[in-house]
Amino acid sequence: MSKSLILPMLSGAMLLFAAHHVISREQPVEQGSPPLQPAESPFSEQIAAAGLVEARSENIRIGTPLSGIVEQVYVTVGETVRPGEPLFRLDTRQIAADVAAAEAKLKSAEAELSRLEAMPRPEDLPPVEAQRREAEAAVGERADAFRRAQLLFERAVATDEELTIRRAKLEVAQAQLERIIAEERRLRAGTWSADKAVSAAHVAGARAELEQARVQLQRHTIAAPAVGPGSSADCEFVVLQVDVHPGESVSERSMQPLIVLGDVRAKYVRIDIDEHDIPRYRAELTAIGLVRGDGEVRYPLKFIRIEPYVVPKQSLTGENTERVDTRVLRVLYQIDENGRPPVYIGQQMEVFMESVARRRDEEPMSAARLFPTSVVGSLPRPEYVKDLIFGRAAASTEEYRRLMESAVRSVVALQEAAGLDVLTDGEWWRRSYIGVIAELAHGFELSTNPADGRPWTIVVDRLAAKQPGFIAREVRFLKQITAADIKATLPAPALLGERMWDAERSRAAYPTRDAFVRDCVPILRREVELLRDEGVAVVQIDDPHLCLFVDDTVRAQHDDAERASDFAVDMTNEVVSGIEGVKFAVHLCRRAGARARGDAAHRGGYEPIIRQLNRLSVQHLTMEFTNPGAGDMSVFRQLREEFEIGLGCVSCQPGEIDSVEDIVSRVERALEHLAPERITLNPDCGFAPGSAAVVSIDEVYGKLKNEVEAARRLREKYG
Repeated sequence: MSKSLILPMLSGAMLLFAAHHVISREQPVEQGSPPLQPAESPFSEQIAAAGLVEARSENIRIGTPLSGIVEQVYVTVGETVRPGEPLFRLDTRQIAADVAAAEAKLKSAEAELSRLEAMPRPEDLPPVEAQRREAEAAVGERADAFRRAQLLFERAVATDEELTIRRAKLEVAQAQLERIIAEERRLRAGTWSADKAVSAAHVAGARAELEQARVQLQRHTIAAPAVGPGSSADCEFVVLQVDVHPGESVSERSMQPLIVLGDVRAKYVRIDIDEHDIPRYRAELTAIGLVRGDGEVRYPLKFIRIEPYVVPKQSLTGENTERVDTRVLRVLYQIDENGRPPVYIGQQMEVFMESVARRRDEEPMSAARLFPTSVVGSLPRPEYVKDLIFGRAAASTEEYRRLMESAVRSVVALQEAAGLDVLTDGEWWRRSYIGVIAELAHGFELSTNPADGRPWTIVVDRLAAKQPGFIAREVRFLKQITAADIKATLPAPALLGERMWDAERSRAAYPTRDAFVRDCVPILRREVELLRDEGVAVVQIDDPHLCLFVDDTVRAQHDDAERASDFAVDMTNEVVSGIEGVKFAVHLCRRAGARARGDAAHRGGYEPIIRQLNRLSVQHLTMEFTNPGAGDMSVFRQLREEFEIGLGCVSCQPGEIDSVEDIVSRVERALEHLAPERITLNPDCGFAPGSAAVVSIDEVYGKLKNEVEAARRLREKYG
C-alpha cells in the first residue's frame, strides 16, 4: 500500500469512530424509578412548604445556668418527667461547703444578737449592788464626820483646815456613789439599741448570704421547667435527647442543649410560608402533611395559629447560616396521627395547603367580586411600634426604617391571613390619622389640648409643603410586599379645620378657620395625585366632621348648619375632582373608635346630610351601621345609585367579636335596599385611630376572620 494512502485512511477511520460514539451517546437511556416517590399535592391550587415536627410544648432545649462538672444525670431518653422534676446535677461540693460556712456565720451572728438582747446577765448585778451599798455606807460615814467637824469648828475646837478636809472626803464619797449608781442603771438597762441594731443587721446579712448559697446549691440541680411554652400546667414532658453524662464539664456559655424535652401528647409542624404566597394563604382551607420518605401516607393537619410577624427565612434547622432575603410567615399546625404510622419529633414533613387562585389584574373593590372585604384604615399598634413612632426607642434613621418595614409586613400578613381583599398598612407609620398633615406641610406645632390633656397639633404658621409623597411612600412599600388591592387614607380638609385651628393661637396665621381649610386642599390634592401615580386602588377621605351634622344638638351650634356642611363637601370635592385612575371613597365616620374610648357619641340617622352626600364627587361611601344610633338602612334608597356602599357591619367596640351570623344578618338588612354588587364589607371604623389606642390585635384578627367568612357565605348565597 502506498504510504500516501495511509494518512487519509487513518483519518477516515477516526471520523467513523467519532460518528459512532456520538450516535451511541444520543440513544435514549432508560430511566429507573426513583428510590422514593416524591410527595404530591392533592390540591389544584396549593402552597407547598417544609417543616419540622415538634412537640406541643415546642422543643424545650435545656442548658445549664452554671459551669461545672456533671455529678449525676437522673433521666434517660424516652423517659417521662413532670414539671419541676430533676434532670441532672452539677458537682455541689464547693457550694455545699459555702452553705455550711454561711450557716455557721448565721449561727454566730444570731448568738451575738441573743447575747445582747439578754443583757444584763443576772450574775452581773449583785457585785454592783454591793458596791452601791458600800458607797452609800461610806457617804453616811463621811457625812457624820463632816457634821462633827462642823460642831467642833463652831465651838472653836477644830480648825478651818480640818473642816475642809472632812468636806472634801464627803464629796469624794458622794461622787463614787453617783458613779456606781449610774453604772448599775446602765447595767440594768441592758444593751444599747444601736449595738443591737448593728447586730441585727449582721444577722440579716448572714441570713441573706445563706439564702444566696442555698439558691446557688439549688441551681446546681437542673429541673424540668415548671410549665412548657404553649402548654397548660398539666403538661408532661418526654425526654427527647440527652447529651450530658456524669464527669463531663459543661459551660453556661454553650449554645448546644444538654437535654431536649417536649410534650408529645400532641405533635405540631411549624412551617414557613414564603411572602410571595401569603396573599393566597387561607388558614381555614385544608392542609395535609407527608413525612419525608413516604409519599403515600397523608396526615390531616389542624390549624393552630399564625405568628403574625413576618421574619427572614432561615434554614430548616433554625440556624442562621443560610439566611436569605426572602421573608416568611410562620404557621403552626397540629398533626393527626390517628390510625397512621407515628411521626417523630425532628422529622421533616412536606406540607401542602389548599389556597385561593393566584390573583390576576383585577379592578379594585366590588368590581372584582361580590361582597369584597376591607378594613377602614387603622389597626392596633404593638408597644414596640408606638415606641418607634414616638421616638422612645433609640434607633438610627436606617434602623427605624428597617424596623418599621418589618412591623408593617406583619400587619399586612395579619390582614392577608384573615383573607381581606383590600388592605392598608394599619396607618402604623403615623402618630394619628389627623396629624399626618403635619408630615406633609410645615406650619404646625405639637401642643397639649387644655380641654382633655391629649396631644394636640395646631396650625401656627402659613402652610408650606414639607415632604410631599409621605403617604405615597407608604403605598409604594405596600405594593412591594402584597399583591392585594391597597387602600390609602387621608383626613378631610374640613376635619383638619375643626381639629387643628384654634381661635387664639392660629389667628395670626389664618384669621378664619375656613381660610386654613382652603390652604389644606392643595397639600392633600398633591398627595392624592402621587397616590394615583403609585397605583393605589382606593383613596379614602376620612370625615367625622361632616357626620356631626346628623345631630340636632350640633346643628344648633352653627349659625348656618347647611352652609357649614356644604363647605365640608366642597373642600373634599376640590381635593379629588378631576383626578382619574383611582377610586375615591369617603368614610362617614360616626367616631366609633372614639366611642370605644368613652367619648361622647353623636346620634342620629344620615338623613340630615343626604343632600350633601349626594354632592360628593366620589364613588364609594363607607358608612357605620353597627351602632343603633346610626339610624335605619332605608336611607340607602335616598343616595345616588352609582355609589358603592362600604357597609359598617363589624363592631369596633373592644371586647366584642361579632359572630359570622350577626355580620351576615346586617348585610342582608342592607340587601333589602341595595343590590349585592353595590355592597362591600368593613368594620364601622378604624380599630385604633389614635396611636395611643389600646386594642387587642388578636381580637381584631378574630373580627376580620369573621368578616371574611361572612362574605364567603354571602357570595355562596347571592353570587
